[in-house]
Amino acid sequence: MKETLFILVLFVVSAALAENHQHHRHHAADIKGDSVYNITSKWKTSEGKEISLIDLRGKPFVAAMVYTSCPYACPLITADIKKIEKALPEEMKDSVSYVLFSFDPARDSPKVLKDYSDKKNINTKQWHLLTSNAQAVRELAAVLGIKYKKISGGDFEHSNIIFVLDKDGVVRHQQVGLSQDPAATIEVLKKLIN
Repeated sequence: MKETLFILVLFVVSAALAENHQHHRHHAADIKGDSVYNITSKWKTSEGKEISLIDLRGKPFVAAMVYTSCPYACPLITADIKKIEKALPEEMKDSVSYVLFSFDPARDSPKVLKDYSDKKNINTKQWHLLTSNAQAVRELAAVLGIKYKKISGGDFEHSNIIFVLDKDGVVRHQQVGLSQDPAATIEVLKKLIN
């Protein structure tokens, strides 16, 4: 009898552990494919307007996390996004938005973002340059899988990734590294637009 009871308890515990493991696996998959529109933090545009990320909904967008005083990688990321914008067929250009999120809310005020967009000849009709607070930046970086760390002198070490998100704010493609060929990114955008 004791042996039967032990086996029964072992079976129930094993079943409960397996169900719990399945629940965690399913939940992790949900988070991985989650929309950035579920992030509720507020962001400010280069014009000083406060928005939520859900305000970006409606069309696919190309996004990256940068900071305006970055001496090397971020200007290249911005140039790479402009290369993507330029390579899109003319009839698709109005169907895509471009978003730069700042890592550096302490220095990247809306005015600094505006100056950056002017300096880089960014078309603010299609582009959004956004800043927020440190917590919002951490939250977005976690959802996108971006790693960044403030280092001496106020600079940041960070991942160099350009993302393509669909109209519902779900990541559909990553262009990893600097000065990459945008062909694969363009193909993903074409599929999302059609």
